[in-house]
Amino acid sequence: MHHIRYAQMNGIEGLARAAGAIVAAMPAVVRHLEQCDGQRLVLIKAIDPRDRLVSVDPRRNPPPYWRN
Repeated sequence: MHHIRYAQMNGIEGLARAAGAIVAAMPAVVRHLEQCDGQRLVLIKAIDPRDRLVSVDPRRNPPPYWRN
């Protein structure tokens, strides 16, 4: 039996990052475990909270796809 873990941070942001990290990692985790010949311990890494979005004011700096 494999052991997969993730260290969740507190609060709603911690829960959101945990859910996102786990969902995003699972396809790669499953592919990895399918190729293993024995038990593995897997630690899913956290999503970096420092660089999660880009915000643009379309009135000041509209992207090419933006139309008024």
